[in-house]
Amino acid sequence: MGQNIMNQWDDDYWDEIIFNIAEDNCILMLGPDASLEKSGSKKIPTSRLLSLELAKQSVIKSTIQKWKIKPDNLTQVSLAYTLERKAGKSKLLQKVQAFYKERADHTNEVFNNLADLPFSVTITTTPDKMFSNALKKTGKEPFEEFYNYKGDETDIPYDYCVKNPLVFNLYGSVDDSHSLILTEDDVLDFLVAITDKNPPVPSEILTELRNNEKTILFVGFGFENWYLRILLRILQIENKESPSYALENMNSENIDILHNMIIYYGHSNFKIQVCNYDIDKFAVELKARFAKAYPEKMAGFETAKKKEAVGKESTTSKKGKGKNNISANVFISYASEDEKIAKKVHDELIKCGANPWWDKKKLRGGDDWDSMIEERLQDSDYMIIIISDNLHKKIGQKSYVVKEIKQAINGKQEQTLPPEKFIIPAVLNKSKHLDFLKDIQAVAIGDGKDVKSLISVISDDIKRRKNV
Repeated sequence: MGQNIMNQWDDDYWDEIIFNIAEDNCILMLGPDASLEKSGSKKIPTSRLLSLELAKQSVIKSTIQKWKIKPDNLTQVSLAYTLERKAGKSKLLQKVQAFYKERADHTNEVFNNLADLPFSVTITTTPDKMFSNALKKTGKEPFEEFYNYKGDETDIPYDYCVKNPLVFNLYGSVDDSHSLILTEDDVLDFLVAITDKNPPVPSEILTELRNNEKTILFVGFGFENWYLRILLRILQIENKESPSYALENMNSENIDILHNMIIYYGHSNFKIQVCNYDIDKFAVELKARFAKAYPEKMAGFETAKKKEAVGKESTTSKKGKGKNNISANVFISYASEDEKIAKKVHDELIKCGANPWWDKKKLRGGDDWDSMIEERLQDSDYMIIIISDNLHKKIGQKSYVVKEIKQAINGKQEQTLPPEKFIIPAVLNKSKHLDFLKDIQAVAIGDGKDVKSLISVISDDIKRRKNV
């Protein structure tokens, strides 16, 4: 890329982004410049509209003029508001909440286009609900959480996926006005809180961001802001195998800033390819290219398939359903090193109508966790154990995956009478079956990419149970 300013990506860049999105290896990070709202004939970021609205308030008009603050600079306008005796932080928060409450149901075309793509994790830096609203329009049901730099640690107890994506607001939420990052002092306090891990950013978010195989797509993030260099360094978003990508929409007046961004982010360990491109046009083109390459992964395609399936079901009996239609609760047990394979099994089970559960985040142990595992096992119709060299290494150790397996053997498995199945060992290439499971027939799943044989075993057992 050199120091040239890219106003468009070549096909190789597009192909890499689209492939990573299709493989669920891309995290979407939405900045303030993506939350666009129509204002007259223009589209303006909602944060800028908020700043302009605050700057018009009579209580701070003179301060804005005296300090020569740009009316569209939210952090400086907010700071001026808090320092004004007749205004203050409390009134600022009231104004901000009222502003976003008026827009509670809003979304925009950028988000409508991006919401059709299969992102399972999105991180936003504006407190609005625009992207979540766009996701809901596609039929998805997002989990919404936020970081509160003044509060307690955020827990993310969800099995998020493409159909139920996680939307995490890094800069707080209007649902808790004290979590919002508005002034420059708030920005500094936020950076201190993240650095001191008080409270820590949720481990699930850090795991996603630091995953070496995942790329990040930044849209309207505002890389010209000085504090983002510090934030990305604290979050350790560096040295990834694949480059990440950033869409910025800067005018010619900021060309020098853009040059500096390209030099720093493109040639440092961040390996972020910066492109100066209209965000609306980018979202349209990304959706079109993705739909052409992977039509079956588009949100609209899934909705159409569901309608088609409902139509077929209304004209056929239940026995006419797909060969591997699985209506069962499935517990997935695996060594943490095999998370990618566990995810593949999880996603394939969902496609077949199953309700899989897996400890994706390897939550902390303790009495509550022990009872939760026991409860999950009792509620499950099947338990898939992914047997690999990694799992063999944990045998004999104080490992939760081994504890799960032993709980299942001494509990639900004992209650299952042949030929019905409960535990289904899924053995990876070149791995040996576990000795203490040798009486239970295993299913070979090769390198874990094709799990059709595993799905078939469960489907056949369900049919057998119905016919008994």
